[in-house]
Amino acid sequence: MKLYQAFFPVLFVSLVACQTQPVVDKPVVDKLVVDTAVVGKADVDTVADESQVKAASKIGAVRKVSQDLIDKWLAEEKYSKVLGSLESVPQSKRAKQDRAQLKKIKELADEYDRKQSDTIEQLYEAGDRKTAMALLEKSFNNYSDGSRLWFVKKQIQKKQKNYVREIESQLLLARGEWLLQSVPLYKELLRVEPDDMKIVVAQKQAKEDIAVVATRLTALGIHALSANDYDLASQRLNMANTLAPTSENIAALARLDQLIYEKRVIERDLVQLQEEKQRRLAARKRVKDQRARQAQVDKAGTQLVDKIHHAFAKEELLQAKILIAKLKRVDKHNVDLPRLQKNLNKSVVKKVDALLEKGSELYSNGQIEKAKNLWGSALALDPNNKKAKARIKRAEQVLSKLRELQFKSTGK
Repeated sequence: MKLYQAFFPVLFVSLVACQTQPVVDKPVVDKLVVDTAVVGKADVDTVADESQVKAASKIGAVRKVSQDLIDKWLAEEKYSKVLGSLESVPQSKRAKQDRAQLKKIKELADEYDRKQSDTIEQLYEAGDRKTAMALLEKSFNNYSDGSRLWFVKKQIQKKQKNYVREIESQLLLARGEWLLQSVPLYKELLRVEPDDMKIVVAQKQAKEDIAVVATRLTALGIHALSANDYDLASQRLNMANTLAPTSENIAALARLDQLIYEKRVIERDLVQLQEEKQRRLAARKRVKDQRARQAQVDKAGTQLVDKIHHAFAKEELLQAKILIAKLKRVDKHNVDLPRLQKNLNKSVVKKVDALLEKGSELYSNGQIEKAKNLWGSALALDPNNKKAKARIKRAEQVLSKLRELQFKSTGK
């Protein structure tokens, strides 16, 4: 108990001090040059060191900083001093090379601003806060108008305050757990030794500490709630409510429950929207793929139709028949297919009749083998043609008899 009473007040005072101290103070750039019109001089004198610049500023004299001094400041990366001296010279008194030099130095200053800011952020994120803070202060002294340096400063201040709150919260939570365990023990000690004033005072102090810790945890919980950190808010507010319920704490917990519910509803809606988006994308992909496949089918169908027309033109009906069968497999909904099939059927009937008739003429003239070949061509075009089958069968029988007679007569 004595250890806690000695340690925690000092620690909390340190935490509060950390919160109230700024990271760095913005340096004030010394006025290096005054306007010529103020002192009524027509020319601008040149000074070669900083003491002369300060002296001239005090008496209101116009002094142009020497190039050697500017070079010295640039080597030391003191861009505020360089820009302050160059920009303070009236534009009417600036030479062309001075304007070019001013533009170049502004570019260098901006690059310095970016480079230093990146380095400071890297150091801070790596946990080297001491080096980061020292570099930030030095960078501000060199270039107080750096926009990125100002941004990094504000970010670090915010992180520092959040870090202090986090440490304070952990200490308060640990203290709260200790108090929850201690109060019942003090009560038990008083039951055994009710007249022990040390125990009475310790119990009273513990109860007072409970109220203080609960109040501070409630404040930290409300801050976490406003930052939408619901896990931290729940941890702090629930501990405060366990220690010493108050109307403020109960209202904050109710608000927390409402926000968590709204968050879950939003998350659920977002999931549904994402799923719907995925479904729409999948549907679009299916349509796109289907169109691509249909385009391929249309292309293949067009090519087959062209080949079929070419086969018809050359009266290659068997080839046309094969191609039409392929077209049925590839593009069964092709608009030209019914017409082509009809043309094929008519052409086949006509061609088969012609082959049968020509074959019969050859058969009558004793050219049995040639007749059989023509009837075979007719059967290839019309596999179910009964006339072609019968005539081929008859031709084969005749040819067989002729081969037998030849064998008997010649032995071959």
